[in-house]
Amino acid sequence: MQDELKSIQRHTGITFIFVTHDQEEALSMGDRIAVFSQGKPSQIGTAQDIYDAPKTRFVADFIGDINFFEGTLAQDGVVESNNARLKLSEDAASVGVGSAVTVAVRPENMRLEEPREGLLQGTLTSKVYMGTDIRCHVRLASGEHVLLRVPPALQYGRFAEGSQVSIAVDPKHTRIVEG
Repeated sequence: MQDELKSIQRHTGITFIFVTHDQEEALSMGDRIAVFSQGKPSQIGTAQDIYDAPKTRFVADFIGDINFFEGTLAQDGVVESNNARLKLSEDAASVGVGSAVTVAVRPENMRLEEPREGLLQGTLTSKVYMGTDIRCHVRLASGEHVLLRVPPALQYGRFAEGSQVSIAVDPKHTRIVEG
């Protein structure tokens, strides 16, 4: 039905307004998406903008799975969180050094590594093979839980449940979010 609606819209050139609470449906159907909270738009943009560059914690959490890390912005675009340092994307320049920030990272943009100083560290508590990825849960020393989605070819047999692991994050996949 989604493909048929998109085909009709393309052929007729008519603007459609499609209202849904299904996040995947919104991402697949919309050329532009508006995420509303309490009756007001929180963010308007393309599916990629909304998913990859959410502006608020609400939008990040509403669209897909996400991990949040609370910390303090240090020098050179680094956030100190959970005894680790997260290097940030270029959006760190908009926040002053010493500010408390919330960093959002999608599970598929993280990878498991051998324990290493300076990275987030924890215990791999579970891993579930999902076909396209492996859903891994890591409990940090702080007690927080982190969700990762890793490609099977890279990680499936490498770490056993109960293993001590580090979590690496590419800075281009980090976002400071409001709220």
